Amino acid sequence: MRYGFLSKKNTKHKQQPDAKVIDELVFDVNTAYFDRNGGYEYAKEFFAEAYRLAVQEAGGEQYVLSAVMHADERNRALSEQLGRDVFHYHLPVVYWAGCCYDNAAARHEFTCFL
Repeated sequence: MRYGFLSKKNTKHKQQPDAKVIDELVFDVNTAYFDRNGGYEYAKEFFAEAYRLAVQEAGGEQYVLSAVMHADERNRALSEQLGRDVFHYHLPVVYWAGCCYDNAAARHEFTCFL
């Protein structure tokens, strides 16, 4: 299996004009909120719950293609205000949101290789 590629089978089927195949949710909260409530440890708990909500929105964990909490961006303004490094946290969740074919049988032949 090759990573990072999408493969469509049965592409002869008519595509819907308003099709959504891949969708994304981004959970992004004010950095000071996490800093006031426990920093990184609190952010991990918060985003674990956000991930559970994203799985529900996607229709199940099998449809989640990517979900990585990022805590690698320094919030310069807040770091300067507090006199220490404070990092910004966010969680983008990419998921398979449906099929672009009008043939229901073809839906199961859209394969995502992660």
